[in-house]
Amino acid sequence: MNITKIESNGTVVSITAGMYPTPMGSSVSGNPVLSPATIVDNTDHYYNVSYTMNGITATGANNALNALTRLSNGYYALTDVDVFPENNCSDCGIAVFNADVGSSFLPTNTTSFGDGALNLFFHVTPGSLGQYLRTINGVNTVPGTGPATTSCGGNTD
Repeated sequence: MNITKIESNGTVVSITAGMYPTPMGSSVSGNPVLSPATIVDNTDHYYNVSYTMNGITATGANNALNALTRLSNGYYALTDVDVFPENNCSDCGIAVFNADVGSSFLPTNTTSFGDGALNLFFHVTPGSLGQYLRTINGVNTVPGTGPATTSCGGNTD
């Protein structure tokens, strides 16, 4: 996901990030599908569908960043595990986007778009989210890569 804000002085501040599980061996209670979450810079990460929403308020952008921070301090669960509901990269993207726009613009369960047998185990996958995005008016289906993460007008690298 990418969140970009243009400051009043014209400075562009942008974050391109994704939520991932921590490295192997960091599972919770020895469960291989549950681990602490981490947020990773997704600059240059390939995508084949995207959606841009303009006119987001400063409050909306702050809500999105707060959601990203909250999720990064949680866990990454590939599927419902014990008392932990599914919380994967697609769930994170949906939560951040919906926090930004202040509504449930994106559904939190996209299994109706069919990942076949995966629907038995996962509520949201990158594939099902991508298929849902393709149904939205104004979606971009031209492949690309994530823009660079910047802070205060400069690249963070």
